[in-house]
Amino acid sequence: MTDSKFIYRPFVHNDFPQPGFDRKDKSGWVKLFFREPPGQRHVHVHVRVSKAPNALLAIWFRDWLREDDIARQRYAQMKSNLATACAQDLEQYVVRKDERMQPFLKQAIRWGQSNP
Repeated sequence: MTDSKFIYRPFVHNDFPQPGFDRKDKSGWVKLFFREPPGQRHVHVHVRVSKAPNALLAIWFRDWLREDDIARQRYAQMKSNLATACAQDLEQYVVRKDERMQPFLKQAIRWGQSNP
């Protein structure tokens, strides 16, 4: 990634362990985080270990939103409202988003565990 000029952000190095997974083993929640090369379109690239809990959760979350129109609309509305409310304060956006993500993540975990 860095050879392609993506910028490694070492301060983002894990996801928060979630209920429904082994939360004692922190190794399943490690990730690498990169930002776009200078002058390029803004992107966030999260690199996780294949089949690790955080990788499964990311895939389950994506697939659940693709399948559930109402959940997708609620999630989009939450993100839009938060972006408006925290337009000038990225740190506050991150904190408030983490708080608001829990109901969505719980639903995605339930969905993923019932759709192996």
